[in-house]
Amino acid sequence: MIKELNELVWYAEKSLWRDEALLGFLCKNKPEVLQLYNLIQKHHFKSDEEAAKSIGLCLTTYKKYAKALKVHLQDMVFFYNEEKARADLRLKNLFEGIKDLGAMRLLYARGCKLASKEVAESLLKRGLLYDWPDFVQYAALYLRDCALRVSGNEKEFEYYANLYHQYKGWADLENQAWEYVQRTQLPYRRKTGARQVKPEQTRRYIRTLQEHVDTAPSIMFHIYFYLLNNQYFLETYDHTALLKNSNKALAYLENKPYQINNLQAAFHYMKVIAYTYLGNYEEGEQAAQTGLSLAAEGTASWFSAQEVYLYLSLHTCNYEKAFSVYLQVYTHRRFVALHAAQQELWHILGAYCYILHHLTGIPLPAGFPTYKSGKFLNGIQNYHNDKDGMNIAILIAHFILQLLEGKDIAVWDRIAALAKYRERYLMDDPFVARSEIFIKMLILLVKTGFQRAVFLEKLAPLLDELRKLPLQLTNQAHELEIVPYENLIHLITNQLSKRGGFITRAQPGVRSAEQQWMRV
Repeated sequence: MIKELNELVWYAEKSLWRDEALLGFLCKNKPEVLQLYNLIQKHHFKSDEEAAKSIGLCLTTYKKYAKALKVHLQDMVFFYNEEKARADLRLKNLFEGIKDLGAMRLLYARGCKLASKEVAESLLKRGLLYDWPDFVQYAALYLRDCALRVSGNEKEFEYYANLYHQYKGWADLENQAWEYVQRTQLPYRRKTGARQVKPEQTRRYIRTLQEHVDTAPSIMFHIYFYLLNNQYFLETYDHTALLKNSNKALAYLENKPYQINNLQAAFHYMKVIAYTYLGNYEEGEQAAQTGLSLAAEGTASWFSAQEVYLYLSLHTCNYEKAFSVYLQVYTHRRFVALHAAQQELWHILGAYCYILHHLTGIPLPAGFPTYKSGKFLNGIQNYHNDKDGMNIAILIAHFILQLLEGKDIAVWDRIAALAKYRERYLMDDPFVARSEIFIKMLILLVKTGFQRAVFLEKLAPLLDELRKLPLQLTNQAHELEIVPYENLIHLITNQLSKRGGFITRAQPGVRSAEQQWMRV
């Protein structure tokens, strides 16, 4: 229940007119409900048990008050304040349209035909002006019936009947485009890795929709179309085309007679991805700042913009900024509302920031979580089957954490596991060629006994090979190589002298692990 409450409390605090006064009125005989609201505002609890303990109630009593709070907050949803929510013009009209739609249906159900007709006419104008085919089709449906029951005008009836069928078709097309976008995302939600990506399927979706571009009276149809194109360019590693398509989408949005901030933010952070892998870091910084200025804090667009800004900071070696971005997201009250896989992704990003702190000596901001190799894997459940995607980043982070902690025996075991992992999943796969080379570097690091001079001498050919390869990434282009491997191996090499130059091989239990990978 706490996850739903966190979302509702955030919505009420950020979007509703006089939220505390309204809630106080609704629960005036239950001060514990308002107290729970205030505590969730302050602490954004991660579990019902934690919330119950904080309010000083047993779990059963807490759940009673939590249920009451949830009901009251759901009742308050329509007391929306556009200024408090910092809504752009289109979002304001979306909300007004939803209210009109609900009022129209309620009035019609109660037999208020004239009143429902007036609301339907308002909804129709709103849908036509702001490119919402759903609003137009539902308004036309009710106005068609009003033409029969109120005016009896056959010409009017036919007009609304035709309008309904026309816009129902546009609404269906919009939903079809949305389904295509969702289908392209399925492999990444399942975390099955790059081998499941099929660019030709994405291309077929694009061709199906192509003929309706610039004619469909649906802004979301066009957004989905441009998103599919971006998806295809990510799948085919065409970052120049990704940048060009994102600019086309932004031009389309900017030509609309109303603001669409969150949608614009989404395409600006796609530009950040393109600029990052094209090496145009200054332009990437500008796109990141623009995206963050447009995305409402705590929304999905805001978290996505912060994510790509973190990757940009890591690729430009602006580690202090990366640490700051991570902490801002990790401590945000909406973080607990993210999908479990998204939270895990940020957990992995935090581990890399923690590693970079130790490798560079750059201090972490106050409140940054500590990462230990023994507990790191416990925070990851969704990525274990992603054999050629995020799991590579996880295994590398785990190995480096053990290395930094001086866990010599564990390092031998982990390098043996990495060697087997490379043989089983990465060899002869062009999608993950850079990762395979980097793991070979880590194996070499251990084989040379962490002796800096020997390692650098034998590293040179692998480093040359790595530099010849472009960043080969999954469709979620930034997920695989979180820190460029060239930078990461350089930082690790700089730490070799601090470890005394070698791992003591005479420790009990080490020899058997060593023998496993010496045959690789």
